[in-house]
Amino acid sequence: MSTVQADQAKIGTMVLPDDLQAYAFTREILKGRHGAIIHKTLQEDLRRIDFISSMPCIGYLVKGTETFLWEQGRIVLDAGSLIALPAGWKLQSDFVSNSGPLEAILIFFSDDSVEAFLRHVESEEFSTAEADPVRIDVNPRLTAFMEGVVAVYENLAVDDHLVRTKLVELLHLLSKLHGRQRLLAILQHGRSVMPSRNLHHIMQRYGDQDLTVAELATLAGRSPASFNRDFHRTFGTSPGKWMLQKRMDQARELLVLTNDSVTDIGFAVRYESTSHFIEQFRRHFGETPVQFRRRAMVSNDAVAANAR
Repeated sequence: MSTVQADQAKIGTMVLPDDLQAYAFTREILKGRHGAIIHKTLQEDLRRIDFISSMPCIGYLVKGTETFLWEQGRIVLDAGSLIALPAGWKLQSDFVSNSGPLEAILIFFSDDSVEAFLRHVESEEFSTAEADPVRIDVNPRLTAFMEGVVAVYENLAVDDHLVRTKLVELLHLLSKLHGRQRLLAILQHGRSVMPSRNLHHIMQRYGDQDLTVAELATLAGRSPASFNRDFHRTFGTSPGKWMLQKRMDQARELLVLTNDSVTDIGFAVRYESTSHFIEQFRRHFGETPVQFRRRAMVSNDAVAANAR
């Protein structure tokens, strides 16, 4: 198995930028508390990778073609183009290597970097535009900036102040070249979603997705230990038990409202093993999914008969 195949085998839903450091196809160019610039190189296919960014993000394609998919849309990047992403969006990345390798630069902006840029924006300019991901077409000035950052700063130790300066410089450049409204919408969405770190909001938005406790902690702006502590204080249970309850409740609803097979319902609530799903359901409710469905059908029939 190749390195990329091994990396793909262990990828679930990635939370960026934190999860990127675990993979051999990325390397850091600049990183600090104000954000990060990360270089990505792929020689082999990497298909259907789900990811969420915990910060507003710019992705610049140096070589190759990469497709980004989400529920309402699709963006295809080719060399020299960019994608701008709000924080908290779940997307899917798809790369096929038959046209050559993929090389990209990913830039992540902390709250502080965004605030440093927004201080130069008049309050009446703040955008009410939709914060959908947006493609930015090829521009030689942006190409020069991106390639220059890699050429100048790779393997060079720099302080946090310089990291923030380069990130804010990029935001100003994007604002000048492509207008502020869509950029402001993306940056404001990031500020409104992530800084509140409200656990009810985090779990409502991400609790039914295939994320680990560590990934949810990242989205909530907490360490795993503080996330577990605050979660128990807020919900009266652990994150693992909360998510199990949500999956079981969803399975029970599907058993009543659909004719789907037990196997299909198990897949729908993220169990790859049907036997594991059945055992978890039995432990949780004291009966198997088939037993529950039969009992629910008898009960519904009795209610219908009484109604007549």
